[in-house]
Formats: sequence, structure tokens, C-alpha cells
Amino acid sequence: MLLSSSVVGVVGRTIEGDFSRSRLLVVLQSAKQKEENSIIFAEMDKLFETTYKVFNGALDEKSKSKDDISLRFFDQPVTPGLEEGTFDDRVGRTNDDFHYDHLMIMASTASSFRNQGFTNDDVLQFFDSGRNLFIAGSTKAKGFARDMFKEFGAQLYPAKAEITGQAGQVKIQDLEDQGLTATKQINQAIKNTIVNVDSEVAFLGSGIKVDPDNSYSFPILSGNDGLKAKLPSKNVGGKEVKREFLGEDVVLVSGYQSRYNQRAVLSASIEICTDKFINATQVGEDVTTSPNYQFCLETLKWNFQAKSVLKLENFDHSLVDTSLVETGRQKIQEYKLRDEIQVSFDIYEKVDNEWVPFKADDVVLEFIMLNPFNIETMQNTEGAHYNVKFNVPDHNGVYKFKIDYLSPGYTRVYYDEITPVRVFNHDEFPTYDARAYPYFAAVYLLTIAFIIFSASYAFMSDKPLKKMKKD
Repeated sequence: MLLSSSVVGVVGRTIEGDFSRSRLLVVLQSAKQKEENSIIFAEMDKLFETTYKVFNGALDEKSKSKDDISLRFFDQPVTPGLEEGTFDDRVGRTNDDFHYDHLMIMASTASSFRNQGFTNDDVLQFFDSGRNLFIAGSTKAKGFARDMFKEFGAQLYPAKAEITGQAGQVKIQDLEDQGLTATKQINQAIKNTIVNVDSEVAFLGSGIKVDPDNSYSFPILSGNDGLKAKLPSKNVGGKEVKREFLGEDVVLVSGYQSRYNQRAVLSASIEICTDKFINATQVGEDVTTSPNYQFCLETLKWNFQAKSVLKLENFDHSLVDTSLVETGRQKIQEYKLRDEIQVSFDIYEKVDNEWVPFKADDVVLEFIMLNPFNIETMQNTEGAHYNVKFNVPDHNGVYKFKIDYLSPGYTRVYYDEITPVRVFNHDEFPTYDARAYPYFAAVYLLTIAFIIFSASYAFMSDKPLKKMKKD
């Protein structure tokens, strides 16, 4: 493959969401639920532009009409058959416009929301369009919550499941005999990115079975050693098989992050973030000391992308030796075989809605043509800045710079950019190649030896031979 020296790199592409959006819709089971969760909802109001709607009712209890919980901007649907994001001239909008950017459904007993503005498919389209979702379940969860859990690699335990555990020091009136438990078993892989608590989180609700084959779904909070979940027996081959799960095998809250960074959190408890549970676990008069408060707030921040979001900026690549660039014989982003090049970029992390430098020692750059020719570990030299130097392979063609960084709890950072690598021009080959020096030496030695032999042979005397003939 021959590439013209006039060909330069192609502009790269990146996978990033629009993290500036902050409109949150909270769907409640009843109007009083807003008061029962007032502490956490007050924090949500600080972080997001929050709207509250009530399932099968109205937030204003005096209202005679139910809340309309429409997710989309317009009531008039777009023309059927249009691809997602296509502008529809008939209604003057695209078919992926939504009122909100985050959806929090706290109505676990709802069988369907069809009569109030959206269906299960609307929720999935909402998520697939790059938005985030929180769904709370319970032991009384009905069709909608159970169906949604399955869509995200999880399954709520059956309503008849029995969950027993130890509440430890947590005391909540009238709940000790209803399955109240306490745990601080946080998934080790996400303690630094999603949530970490030092004390036990009070929990009352069902359990979750996370699909082990779903790489996007993972547990966040699990049961402690004393927790036991007993599910209804299952008939297998004509025999009744008991199903029991213990300790960490009982998932209480699970998370889901897609390939394109949308996030979902599925909670098996609708009580875990209530004021009652927060007040029961706080130390002194400060609610921020409550492990339930810490767990709910940090998990929701992660869920709605107020933290642990990464972005890549200022990607650049160029020649290390710019002597040919200065003479006009080569461009700064034009590479030939074995050129030394340098690559740099910046990575930032969102922490409490603020962008700060992200520091890591496992960010990798690949230089690819079908397969990676170079795999380089980036050096974090200062703040958010990463760089590396390496030599272009001794093989011409079209290559791709690729960064695909995924660490548990963080959003995926993906960037690629295409660049060609050309062969040497006719006047760029070296006069002598160092690798040929042994062959050059052999030729020179042979030449010298031939000259010496010829000279010796030409001037050698034959008198001793004549003397021998006379004898």
C-alpha cells in the first residue's frame, strides 16, 4: 500500500454524553412519600431541577385530576418508522426529545403507567437515549418494577421470599419483626467510585438476583454474614428443590452502566432512603453521619452522573524530531516508517458537579492496524495531562490511535483517530544502512585480499624452480 505524503490524519471521534443536563423527574407512590423522603429529596433539589409526580394520583391532594407523567416534550407523536434522532417536519421536532434527563421511580406497586403518560418501552427508550434511571422495588412490587429489573440484568425475589437477618445496633420501631437488617457489605470494586460506608446501612425489603453473564450489571450493596433469603421451592425434574441464599449472595442494591455510559440503579427496598431510616442510623443530631444518608446520597449522585464521570480533552499527536517539518519536507502529523512520535491528552473527572484532574497509572494507548502494533501505557506527568513517545512500526498503512479506558464505577472513556503511515520517498533512504555494515566489511576485506594476492602472485620469483630443473 502506497500513501501520498500529502495525506494527513483524520479527525477523531469520541463517545461522551452531555453531562450538563440536570432535569430530574421523581415518580412517587403517594403524595405523602415526598415528606417521608424529605432529607434525600432536599439534596436532589440542590443538585437537579427536580419535578415530582404521583402515580395514580396528584401531588396536590386537593387536585381532582391525576398527574400527567409524560416523559416526552410533546403529546403529538412523530411519524412512525423514523430512525431515532431524525427530525420530523410534520411535528417540528426529533423523535428522541424528552422532558427530563433522569428518572426516579419510587412507585413499586404500579403494574403499569400506561394511563398516565408512558409505557415500559418509553422508559427503555428514555434510557437508550443517554439518560439515567433509578427504580425502587419492594416485597410488594408488581409488574412494572419486576419487568424493569429484568431489563437491566437483575431479578427481584418473588413476593413470597422470606428474608431474615440481624439489625445489629439499628432500632426502628415496629420493624424489627418484619425482616429489618443492617449491612455494610459494599462491592469492593466500586468503593472508591460509587459509595463507601463505615457503618451498617439499615435495610428492609426484598432481594435481587444479578445475572452473572451480564457484564454491565453488578452488585452495589449486599447482605452481611447473618442475612438469609429463603425463596419458594422450585420443581426441577419432578422434585422440589429448596432455594436459599446467604450473606453476600443476597444482593440488596444493584447497578448498571451501559457501553455508552447511561446508568441505572435498582433497589430492592423503597424504605432505605426514608427519613425514618436515616434518623434511626445517624449519630447525634447530624444527619450526614447516617450511613443510610451517605449511601443514598452518594449512590444517587453516581446514578445521575454528578460524580465518577470522565472526559478526554486536548488529544494531540506529532513528530518528536521536527527537523524535516522545519525544512518543509514533512508535515507535523505526517508519519513515515520508524518515525518517533509523541501523543498527549488530558482526562478530567467530575466530582460533585466540578471537573478536576483525573490521575491513574493504567490508561493505555493502542496504535492499531487491524491488530495493535503498539500498546503504550500513558504517563501521567502533571495534573490531568498524559503523554507517551514511541516509534511507528516498520510497516506502512492506515493506523488508528485508540484509547478505551474502563474502570469500575467510572464512565467509559473512548477515543479514536485515524492517521496514515507512508513509506520513504526516493530521496529519504539512508546512503548506508547500519544493518548492512557486516556485508560492506566482507566486500572490502575480499577486495583487499584479492589485491594482496594479485600483487604477490605478479611479483613472485621463479628462480628456485629453474635451479631444481638443472639438478
